[in-house]
Amino acid sequence: MLNPVLALDLRLASRRSRPFTLRFLYALWLLLQVVVVGCLWLGWPISLSRSWDPAEFVELFLQFYIIQHFALLAVAVPAYLCGAITEERKSGRLILLLTAEITPWSIVSGKFLARMLQVSAVVLVPLPLFCLVGGWFGYLSWLTVLSLLLLSGAFVLALGGSCLWQSVRASETRHAALKVYCVLGFVLTLLLLYVHIGAPFLSRQFRAYPEVRQALAESRRLISLFDPLYVLAQTWIETRERYGRTFTRSLARAVRNAQKRRERKTGEAALAAQVSRLRDDPPR
Repeated sequence: MLNPVLALDLRLASRRSRPFTLRFLYALWLLLQVVVVGCLWLGWPISLSRSWDPAEFVELFLQFYIIQHFALLAVAVPAYLCGAITEERKSGRLILLLTAEITPWSIVSGKFLARMLQVSAVVLVPLPLFCLVGGWFGYLSWLTVLSLLLLSGAFVLALGGSCLWQSVRASETRHAALKVYCVLGFVLTLLLLYVHIGAPFLSRQFRAYPEVRQALAESRRLISLFDPLYVLAQTWIETRERYGRTFTRSLARAVRNAQKRRERKTGEAALAAQVSRLRDDPPR
C-alpha cells in the first residue's frame, strides 16, 4: 500500500502550477544554452576558423550541464526539503497527522519521498537533451549516464537527509534553509581553498619532505572525488580518441562518396552535352 502522506503530497503537488512553470522555464534555458554553447564551439562571434570537431562541442556542453546540474541540486534540495516538517507544524496539520493512525516514520518518510520526487521532476528535465546531444554524436556512453545518476543520487540523499533533519529541529523554514546553505557553502569554500591554495602552499613549504608531499597529493586526489567534473570526465575521456578515429573515418568516407557523386554527375553532363552536339551537327 502506498504511503498515505506520500500519496497526499503528490496529489497536492500535481494541482500546483509552479512546478510546471519551473520545468518549462528550465527547458527553455537549456535550449538557449545549447545554442550559446554551439556558437562558442563554432567560434562566433570571435572567429569562425575552427575545425568541425563534434567532440569539443559535446564536452563543452557536458561541462556546462554538469556544473549547473549540481548547482541546481544544491539550491533546489534545501528549498524543497527544509519546509517538509516546518510547514506542517506551522499550519497545524502535524498534530492531525500525529493523532491519525500513522507512525512518525511514515510521516517523515512520506514527506521525504514526496519532496525528493518533486525535486527530481525539475532536475531530470535536461536528461533527454543530455542523452540526445551525446547520443547524436555517438560520444556519450552509458557509463557517463550511470555515473551521473549515481553521483546525483548520493548527493541528493546526503543533502536531503540533512535538510529534513534541520526541518524537524527548526521552527521556521527559512531558519532551516539558511543553516543548510551556510554549512554547505562553508564546506565547499574550505575544500576549494585547500585544493587550490592550501595544498600547493604546504607542498612548497615541505619540499624537502617527500612523504609529506605525497600525503598532500593523495589528500587532494581524495578531495577531487567530490568534484563531479573530475569524476565524470574519466568516463568520457576514454571514448574521445576512439570516437575521434571513428568520426575521422566516417568524414573521409562521406567526402569520398561526395567526390564520386560529383564526378559521376560531371561525366554524365559532359556525355549529354556531347550527344547534344552530335545531334545538332552530325558528322559527315
